[in-house]
Amino acid sequence: MGVWKTNQQFDFVAANLISDDLIRLKKKIFSLVKPGQYLALSGISLENFSKVKKAFAALPLRCVQIRQGSRWAAVLYQRTQRKTRT
Repeated sequence: MGVWKTNQQFDFVAANLISDDLIRLKKKIFSLVKPGQYLALSGISLENFSKVKKAFAALPLRCVQIRQGSRWAAVLYQRTQRKTRT
């Protein structure tokens, strides 16, 4: 998989990748989401879902919704706002 380069951030980012790629690229994927906006991860096998959730739990994201099928899962996160220093 090639690496993409951009300094842009977006209101909504969707990543439908295999679990290992989601985990490996989590910081890059996260960096594409504007503070306060949304990230959807999908295509996650149920056997790897807890591993993906744990990896993304280290980032400033709030879980908004989880959808599970018989074999796959998806999760919607909201990036928390940056704290301003006073």
